[in-house]
Amino acid sequence: MKKFIKNHHMVPDIRKALIKIRDIAWKEENPIGDSTEEAADLLIQWQREDRKEDALKIIQEHIWAKGFKSKIFLPPYTMMLRINLISGRKRE
Repeated sequence: MKKFIKNHHMVPDIRKALIKIRDIAWKEENPIGDSTEEAADLLIQWQREDRKEDALKIIQEHIWAKGFKSKIFLPPYTMMLRINLISGRKRE
């Protein structure tokens, strides 16, 4: 998450989400500065807490989209096909 935010913080949707994250943090009396690292730390904390914040979801959507586009993340069925091909098992 930290690396993604550092590399994509100027993407308009990500930028808006980071601003919203800072606003929420200030309202909750847990202010964070303008550093992307502080925002990423808070997002990681929110993930662990399973918070349902729109700003977190927006960033997660971008991470997933990039992962699928670059084939880092694959749908489960595709993963099973690859595992079966590598292991020599036939599709069941």
